[in-house]
Amino acid sequence: MFSLFSLMVFTTTGTTNTLKGLAIIIVLINHYLNLNITGNYTGFANLAISIFFVLSGYGLSFSLKRRFGDTFTSKGVFRFYFDRAIRIFPLLWLAWLVQNAVTGEELSPWILAGVHGQEHYWFIPSLLHCYLLAPLLFLGMRKQWWKSAAIFLLLLLIVNGLGRIGIFPESLIKSLLWINGEYRDMFFLHIFLFLAGMMLPHLMKPQLDSSEKRRNFPIRFWTLAMLTLALMIFLKYNTDESTLAKIAWQLLPLVPLAGLVHFGISHSVVSRPLAFLGSISYAVYLFHPTLYKGVSIIGGYPKNSSLELSIVVGLFPVFLWLAWILEELGSKFALTIRMIIRKNVT
Repeated sequence: MFSLFSLMVFTTTGTTNTLKGLAIIIVLINHYLNLNITGNYTGFANLAISIFFVLSGYGLSFSLKRRFGDTFTSKGVFRFYFDRAIRIFPLLWLAWLVQNAVTGEELSPWILAGVHGQEHYWFIPSLLHCYLLAPLLFLGMRKQWWKSAAIFLLLLLIVNGLGRIGIFPESLIKSLLWINGEYRDMFFLHIFLFLAGMMLPHLMKPQLDSSEKRRNFPIRFWTLAMLTLALMIFLKYNTDESTLAKIAWQLLPLVPLAGLVHFGISHSVVSRPLAFLGSISYAVYLFHPTLYKGVSIIGGYPKNSSLELSIVVGLFPVFLWLAWILEELGSKFALTIRMIIRKNVT
């Protein structure tokens, strides 16, 4: 087995941000279609979010290794949770306030606590579930990672099987749904995808390919991306209403999506425009519905308005600039808080 940090070729931030950029583009397009264009387009953004779950697990596997090494302490776990919180919550609170002010919607205050999410905010509590369990998952995977993954998968299947046949109380099922504990009609599937991301460093080997072969990696990557999108479209619009067809639509695309992440990381595929978009994807994700809805409300545009689309596209460079500023401010705020805490503690 290759060492996690020595023999393995490390992926650049540009690679993971490229994958995030690809995912957020799917989210942006799909959400616009859902809000402003007549038709059935739901589900594509939800699938693309799986990329974020996998990448979060992948990134935190390195972060937790650096943070804990061979020493696992309660103080270190607390600092991990604190660092995640000051990165997630300030922008979340701001997005909630701005959307309330612009759209006049009555969004649940539980969104602010990260325990429940309406609309696109469902992703936040689901991601926080992953963060909450990350130290425990990391601890279980330090030696025999494949056993930990197999045990979690078995538990996942058992919990969902029992849930489907009505073993669990209805109140428990409702509670799990309320805290956004279900993804793609499976309880805790998002945590398994996060775990799959944590497994990726263990599955990768050093890349010894020649430079000529490496030139073909972007072509292969984008071919795989297009084939994955084609599969998603096919399953969405060419399957019946049977239970098997619904399961295929919900779960089957996750396999090539995870494969796309693995290929992109292992071959260091980078696109600068996508990498920039990926670097600000959190702010873009939180605020883009407010942009869409704000333009629609202010202009009073009907569905399928080409003028509304033109305005949104025209405003998008400004929107991305503001998202970049917010990301920068969020990072500086988090760094300042950490320095203040460490100074007071020491």
